[in-house]
Amino acid sequence: MMKKVILGVGVWSVFVSNIWAYEVETHQDISEAAALLSVLERSDLLSEIGLNLGLDDPDMKLPNSKGVDKTIKLLIRDGAKFEDNFPRFLNHFYDPLQNRPLQNISIYDTETSPDWALEDMSEFDTQNNSYLDAQNFYYEALTIPTGLFAQADEETRKENFGLTFQRVARM
Repeated sequence: MMKKVILGVGVWSVFVSNIWAYEVETHQDISEAAALLSVLERSDLLSEIGLNLGLDDPDMKLPNSKGVDKTIKLLIRDGAKFEDNFPRFLNHFYDPLQNRPLQNISIYDTETSPDWALEDMSEFDTQNNSYLDAQNFYYEALTIPTGLFAQADEETRKENFGLTFQRVARM
C-alpha cells in the first residue's frame, strides 16, 4: 500500500510541475528576469534615450496598451501576460524540424511562430504585437518632437515607449 501511495505522489508531482511551467505568471517571471539581466538594467543607457530613471523606478511610469501607467519592469510583465491570453499562446508552438506550426495546435496553420513573432518576411493582419511593431513604436518614441511647445507630443512619446517595452515581452 505504501509503495502505491509513494508512486501516486511521484506521478502526481511530475504532472503538477509540468502544468505550473505553463502558467502565465511563469512567463512573466522569465520576462522580468531577462529584463533585469539585460542592458535595460543600466539607467545610464536608458537616459541616453530620454528615460532618466531606472527599470523599476516608481517615479518613471509609462502607459501600457490599456492606458495604465507602470514601470518598465511591470510593462514587460504585462506584455508577457497579455501574450499568453487565449488564443495568442497557441502560436508559440513550432516544429523546427519541419519548419511549420505544430499541427492541430496553432490557430494559424500557415505561419510559423518565428515568422509570426518577427513579422519580418510579411505582415499579418491578425498580428499587432510583433518585433516589427515594437521597432515601429520605438522609432516613434525616439523621433517625436519634444520641448516647451510640444507637451501633447511628450505624452505620445511616453505611450510609444510604454508600448515598446510591452511588445518586447510579447514575442
